[in-house]
Amino acid sequence: MARHPAPPLFPEDQHAAAHADAILKAREKEIVEHHARFQEQLKKERATPRLGQGFPLRPVFLPRALLSKLGVELHRTFRALQKAVARHAGNPVALQQATGLPREWFEHLPRETLRSPAVCSVLRPDGFLSQHGFTITELNTGNGTLISNAYTDLLHRFFQGSPVMEGFGGTWYRPVQDVIALVHKTVGHQRGRLGLFLQKEEHAMILGWEERYIQQARLAVKLFCDAGFDAQLMDDRHLEMARGKLFFKRGQQRHRVSGLVLVSSSATLLDRPKDLARHPYLLGLRAGDAPIIKPLAAVMFEKSAMPLLRELHVLPRPLGGGMQLSMQDTDTLHPEGAATYRLHREGLVLKRAFEGKDTIVGCATSGREWNHHVERALRHGGYVVQEFAEMPQAVLPMVLGKRIEWLPVRVEMSPFLVGGRFSGAIVRYAPLQTGPVYSPPPPDMALTTVVGT
Repeated sequence: MARHPAPPLFPEDQHAAAHADAILKAREKEIVEHHARFQEQLKKERATPRLGQGFPLRPVFLPRALLSKLGVELHRTFRALQKAVARHAGNPVALQQATGLPREWFEHLPRETLRSPAVCSVLRPDGFLSQHGFTITELNTGNGTLISNAYTDLLHRFFQGSPVMEGFGGTWYRPVQDVIALVHKTVGHQRGRLGLFLQKEEHAMILGWEERYIQQARLAVKLFCDAGFDAQLMDDRHLEMARGKLFFKRGQQRHRVSGLVLVSSSATLLDRPKDLARHPYLLGLRAGDAPIIKPLAAVMFEKSAMPLLRELHVLPRPLGGGMQLSMQDTDTLHPEGAATYRLHREGLVLKRAFEGKDTIVGCATSGREWNHHVERALRHGGYVVQEFAEMPQAVLPMVLGKRIEWLPVRVEMSPFLVGGRFSGAIVRYAPLQTGPVYSPPPPDMALTTVVGT
């Protein structure tokens, strides 16, 4: 009988994890009650995240030195990709060939914006952390500035009040607070309203999501307001430029805008020439005198640019202790490869290259379904194909009813990079029987955060 290789393992600090788990076992009733009370409080505050089994009991514990090195090397990798793309600034055809993104996206972007370090100011790639290192699976330029950042602050508040973390002296990461500090540094003492900016279709899409996502968006606005900003969600319908200054306008209201924080770098706006003609100021580093945090040029960091990143040969990078930063092999979907894609279904993953989520895992899909998805993707374009990789496994506590159970789970991690440094992470995990697909999120998936040891 053929032996299957052992699955990769999530490299949690076992000493810290064992200490926290011992408290969970010794004070189970008290902790489950705290877990329930906190969720009830969130409902009253209308700040409800993923509840029930999906709300975590503790963070995961990882060495500070590893996390710091991971942040440095991830940022260097993104900057290398940015510089490779920026060499083609002013040549939309070459930019399209380099990134796999539609040529129209680059026709209006200023050269200096493509080259600016500000493009890498707020990032949140996805990947798998195992005993071998961190493997990038998605670049995801649109992630990390609003909903997931706000969620980590809720978790910080929950863990600070939980008996399981009493007396723990590790490093707590709060990425949304780092984003706020970056905005303070960038905007300075300029008076006016801070815009958390989305494109109008994207804004409408968020308002159509589940209530818990809308509540997290509101929480992000509140966190900026608590930090002293007059912050508000805005979209391009609300903005107008007058005499070199940016204004927010809704009905009879008209307020000076001090800065714009791009909630995501969705390029929906770049698809609409008429919108661009009305809002060309959104494409640079500043909108009039209002700085833009995370410029729209960050559209270059999408799954479609991963083949270029592979060709740069900047990966793998050492992380220390025999671990390394790498990237899962990813290629643009081509008609010439159709027979290969069909033949090697179980070793491949099909992904939307940009603008939206559509992930098909070959080993979790029948042959007929897989062939249908491949044909559809080839017909429509805008897809990449990636080598399948096993998610790392761990044993983590979850609430089942009124009991705490330790379950074997698969783990995915998304590090936050703010200002070029590791700033925290969200960790998604679900029981093994859930399967290897976390997009869209399964109902029994939990999200927690990282504490450095």
